[in-house]
Amino acid sequence: MRKSFFSVLNAVILFLYRITGGRIGMFGKHSGLLLLTTIGRRSGKKRTLPLRYIREDQTYILVASYGGSPHHPAWYLNLKHHPDVIVTIGANTQNMRAEIASPEQRQQLWPLVLERAPLYGKYQQRTTREIPLVLLYPVEK
Repeated sequence: MRKSFFSVLNAVILFLYRITGGRIGMFGKHSGLLLLTTIGRRSGKKRTLPLRYIREDQTYILVASYGGSPHHPAWYLNLKHHPDVIVTIGANTQNMRAEIASPEQRQQLWPLVLERAPLYGKYQQRTTREIPLVLLYPVEK
């Protein structure tokens, strides 16, 4: 049931995001909603979903929390296999490269994540896995 609920919810958010040009996805100056397009690790098909991001300078940070589930989200597993992604923020679409934050980077960035999005702290408490951070960097054409 959880998967089908989130599939429907994501479809609704994608629709609203696209028809409003991303205006529904702002959480403040340093945070918002983006559309992440990955390549499925098994299917090879493009997969697009809305995700909250946290911005620090020119880096976009994604939190692979999956709501505190014991498992990593599919998008995270997909980008581990195919790190070149397409990111849409508002009306702007850009090619980006995803990198999993190193343990040192995560240790440095985690307090910033909790400051800007405290709910992730509750998700971390729900699971025994360390919730990974993903860093998105623009790719020059």
